[in-house]
Amino acid sequence: MSMLSKIWHALLFHPSKGWYNLPKTPSSGANPPGEGPFGAMSAKGKQWANEVTYGGRHATPRFYVGVGIILGAITLVEVWLFNVQSLGAFFVPILLILSAVKFVMVVGLFMHLRFDPKGFSFVFGAGMALGLAVFVSLLTLFFKLNG
Repeated sequence: MSMLSKIWHALLFHPSKGWYNLPKTPSSGANPPGEGPFGAMSAKGKQWANEVTYGGRHATPRFYVGVGIILGAITLVEVWLFNVQSLGAFFVPILLILSAVKFVMVVGLFMHLRFDPKGFSFVFGAGMALGLAVFVSLLTLFFKLNG
């Protein structure tokens, strides 16, 4: 096998060792300690977050419909804000906050990040922080150059 072929194979192919499988834990079992995005919360905050997102059982379709309705409502508010002229300098920060809330909800609830290793939380959080930093930097640069 040539060097280029080995590199190509190492990048695009991998042996399937079940790394993509969901954890095989019963719904009544205890959650792993320090798990996912709720790992650093206080005990009371973690208990509230667990009850809202998990409740000691697997989430039902009703839960996901509720989350979808909340995400839809946040999106409607974002679209409505485009027509509000009086926000001025608060327009972009409000949209950034609403977008961050939606990001956390989608990643934490729909992608079941709480059941994955903390490294995944770091990857998604770092990606969001980097994207936000680039956006704010470019926005600052744009306004600085255009008065």
